Amino acid sequence: MPATYPNSVKTFTPKVNVIDLIQAADPNSLFDEVTAIESVIGTTPSVATAASASGWANTATDYVTLNGRLANIEKGIVADTHTQYVKIVGGSTITASTSSTKGLIVKGAASQSANLQEWQTSNGTVVAAISANGTFSSLNATEVDTTATNFMLGGM
Repeated sequence: MPATYPNSVKTFTPKVNVIDLIQAADPNSLFDEVTAIESVIGTTPSVATAASASGWANTATDYVTLNGRLANIEKGIVADTHTQYVKIVGGSTITASTSSTKGLIVKGAASQSANLQEWQTSNGTVVAAISANGTFSSLNATEVDTTATNFMLGGM
């Protein structure tokens, strides 16, 4: 019996021990459906060895297949231009949507012990940090602008 996938989703009837007889067609039908699914998905669906935004189109037809959907997700991760997201690689600017919106909140875990934020050189040397208790430290702090509008010394 041919598989119904990908044209439809097959409905299976549950079997009850000691009541229902299992016919060869029952497991064979499962076999046919699994084989059909594997044939559509393939062995490595849309696994890119080097993700690149230029490698994929971004059209509505790309959403019809699993490979197309995965490719578009991957493209979104690599080349997304939405300003509300922070990119893992590349430059990012965080712009608050309104004057009363906080642009970024860094919230520590309960009993936070690691720095809340760090600025590092390309080799990983910490050049400035905000500790778990909010203390700012810098390797080369030469000047602090105490006239800044929101500058505070001590706690908030």
